[in-house]
Amino acid sequence: METRVKVFGFFDILLGITMIMTEYSAIVMYSLPMDTTGSGLWGGMFVMVTGVVIIKRHNIMVLVFSILSAMSGIIMICLYIWSFTLYGDMISSGYTCGATLYMGHSICSRIALDSLFLIYGVAALCMNTILIHDAKWIEPHKKQNEAPALTNIPVVVTITPAAINGHNLSS
Repeated sequence: METRVKVFGFFDILLGITMIMTEYSAIVMYSLPMDTTGSGLWGGMFVMVTGVVIIKRHNIMVLVFSILSAMSGIIMICLYIWSFTLYGDMISSGYTCGATLYMGHSICSRIALDSLFLIYGVAALCMNTILIHDAKWIEPHKKQNEAPALTNIPVVVTITPAAINGHNLSS
């Protein structure tokens, strides 16, 4: 399990960094609404922090950040499917990479960028769904000679009249 934890952590960190770098280039290059939402920036930060938390093995934080990362993957998928619909007419009517322009750039660069974001969104969603499902295995194992935790021991407290303010109420 140790290797699995490190692989998931490393993959999330790498995915987060590439999401941030790609989103930054999309904002600079196009500045379309789906780019300026910064889903790759904040989603990439969630994914990257999830990777760090996995490696540090904080079980509850892994669950929280995995949920946020999976949600950012869903948002990214929705935004970039919407982006495909904005220039879908150009794609369906036939295009050439050099001759068809979208926002002053080759349409092929926009298709490549949107496809990359869809891949990032699917990867973030799938990876973090697995982490949400398997969050228990991230918790460090107890050592064999370690004493069991005393967490579920019932405690009964009884208040008698003699114990209130140190006075005996029965006399």
